[in-house]
Amino acid sequence: MASALGITFQQVQKYESGHNRISASRLHAAACFLKVPVSDFFEGQDDIAPEGLSESEARIWAFTRTSEGQRLSRYFSQLSTPMRRSVVSVVKALLAEQKE
Repeated sequence: MASALGITFQQVQKYESGHNRISASRLHAAACFLKVPVSDFFEGQDDIAPEGLSESEARIWAFTRTSEGQRLSRYFSQLSTPMRRSVVSVVKALLAEQKE
């Protein structure tokens, strides 16, 4: 990872130990290298919803942090716009049936 970030392994160790601070741009580069969101570096922060969300928004926020929500978002984002609209229509129909 050190070479991918253009730094020495000693510098990585200093970041890991907290001896040196890491810049936002280097943190972003590390996240990209590791293929994880930057938020993964902040323990426990994923569980704290932003203030001021409605109940519905908080439920959506929490769902998008689950592995299922992330997979669904990844797959959904790969669909064409017409296909997305179709998926939304199907989900709406399923919800209507569920309420009956």
